[in-house]
Amino acid sequence: MSTATVIYIILAAITAAGLAYFFYFFKSKKAAVYPWLLWFLRFIAVFSLLLLIINPEIVKKDYYLEKPKLVLAVDNSASIAHFDEVEPVSDFIESIKAHKEVQDRFDLEIFAFDDQLEQPEAINFDGKQTNIHNALSSIENLFRTETVATVLVSDGNQTYGRDYSYFDSKSNHHIFPVIVGDTTSYIDVSIDRINLNNYAFLGNKFPVEVILNYQIENQEQTKFQIKSGNNILYSTDLVLEPNESSKVLDINLPANNVGTKFFTASVIALENEKNKINNQKKFAVEVIDQRAEILLLTDILHPDIGAIKRSVEMNKSRGLVVKNVTENNIDFASFQSVFLYQPNAKFRSVFESLNETKSNYFIISGSKTDWNFLNTVQSDFRKEVTNQTEDFLPVFNENYAPFQIEKGIFENYPPLLGLFGSTEINSAGEILLFQKISGIVTEEPLLVTVENKSQKHGILLGENIWKWRAQSYVENKDFDTFDTFFGKIVQYFSKNEKRERLKLSYDPIFYENQEVTISAQYFDENYEFDPRQQLQLSILEEGTQRNSIPFVLKDNNYGLNLGAMPSGNYEFVVSVKDKGISKKGYFEIEDYSVEQQFMNADLGKMKQLAQLQKKQLFFLSEKEDLLKSLLDNPEFIPVQKSKEVNVPLIDWFYLLAIIAIALSAEWFLRKYHGLI
Repeated sequence: MSTATVIYIILAAITAAGLAYFFYFFKSKKAAVYPWLLWFLRFIAVFSLLLLIINPEIVKKDYYLEKPKLVLAVDNSASIAHFDEVEPVSDFIESIKAHKEVQDRFDLEIFAFDDQLEQPEAINFDGKQTNIHNALSSIENLFRTETVATVLVSDGNQTYGRDYSYFDSKSNHHIFPVIVGDTTSYIDVSIDRINLNNYAFLGNKFPVEVILNYQIENQEQTKFQIKSGNNILYSTDLVLEPNESSKVLDINLPANNVGTKFFTASVIALENEKNKINNQKKFAVEVIDQRAEILLLTDILHPDIGAIKRSVEMNKSRGLVVKNVTENNIDFASFQSVFLYQPNAKFRSVFESLNETKSNYFIISGSKTDWNFLNTVQSDFRKEVTNQTEDFLPVFNENYAPFQIEKGIFENYPPLLGLFGSTEINSAGEILLFQKISGIVTEEPLLVTVENKSQKHGILLGENIWKWRAQSYVENKDFDTFDTFFGKIVQYFSKNEKRERLKLSYDPIFYENQEVTISAQYFDENYEFDPRQQLQLSILEEGTQRNSIPFVLKDNNYGLNLGAMPSGNYEFVVSVKDKGISKKGYFEIEDYSVEQQFMNADLGKMKQLAQLQKKQLFFLSEKEDLLKSLLDNPEFIPVQKSKEVNVPLIDWFYLLAIIAIALSAEWFLRKYHGLI
């Protein structure tokens, strides 16, 4: 209490005493009966009222008993039920809860965990995944300032997460592992992992790496095979040695058909093998066509051709085939697009074939281009015929719409050499680059694209594009800037890539305990990611849509989480709202529980955890030993603590009672003796 408050209280007492004296001894003309009693009652009432006005704080000390925490962390995963240990674990929990000494000594908290830690109303042992490390870490964070004894009741089998056997607890957190289930070792062979690429090229063989784990006592023989449907694609005999624990198989499988192909890998069960669920695993691969081929036709040699080839083939999924225009029997339909370098009259049959096959083409003109010929074989662009050459600097058109280009890349590019003269373009043409001549920006086009129904045409009105690629290296020490720009030109004119504006990414096989996630990308006309659209997924059942679920845009990707779904085969369709673009997909959900893959409790890791904690490992039947260890431990003793609380006097209701009693008694005495 502060000095000022003490002074106020003293002044309040003096004031109350003075007022009472003034009323009964100085002012009163009648002789009062019991004057000092009445004075005292008036003093108490006034003084109490003044105390309420001052409202000093009274320090109150509360004493309480703080018990250490006893946390019962129970494994709620399906593996407990798989080992038929539900009843023993439930009995163990109830006996701990009912133990009187435990109730007196500890503040008991019961948690259950599978992939997350929680306090459920009932423990049902149906968790699909187990993360023991996460459970221990969560308990430690919940009670970081308290002394905690955690009794970990588990079979020790963890399906994912950090290795709990190396869990390093804080000094106030003590872990007592209690192991559940059969710790006997049985012979077993399992397919632990299958490694492969998600994609394979048609006509090639794709590698598959299979990792087998096994526990055996004597040499065993078995057989491993891979099936596609009912067809056996690969089979081999295996000899398993007891001094080993794993075997790696490197296999090459043929990719004969385009599409998603499903395979089943299996190993024949050993005699007396207890767990056979882990002897089989499915996997899938998507078989796609070979890389896209671009054709470049020319009648001259020029450094541009080499620069274009290197730029195109920087993308490993593309190749550039260079042919002389005079070659015969060219199959234009087999190429994604055709580049025509400085065409002349020898290209007449080429244009006829391109129109027949409706192939996309891109013209690169220059000082050797025959515009008298070119003006007659196509109608997309016409140029005034002159023999005068000119240097053209590029100027980016910010209003260009078909695909996105980083505008700043052209600022320092050197000029291209072309023929001087005005150029007329088709009304469907889009100008990507304008010409800058002698420092003046003109409206003459330098690079134009034209889209007519199912065909795309384009022209670059200048040669020496190799200088642009060289300038990219001078500025950035790599060719990436130019190659990215030219790659977009290639993408725009590649006929098949337009049909892939919507791309899906997902695993073709999920397990029943997994969340089904699907991601998608939607691209504009030049295969640039477009974040402005709305994508929706519909699950198909017997050819009809069941529902429509929107995708969520995140990090240049459209994503969707369908959660856990029942086992079965699913067909779905992803559509882009108001674009008329959609794509189907298929996936399988396997009836597979990772919790049922275990043959026995993991005695080794539970024992290692106990050793790290410097504690004894207990079995479920050793409950009494566990309780003795807890109750005899001097670190787990309740501690009496006190807590000081500042209570304002206005909250002290006894003072109001004193005021009421004092005033009532004074009034009664005065009334009784006729003073009022």
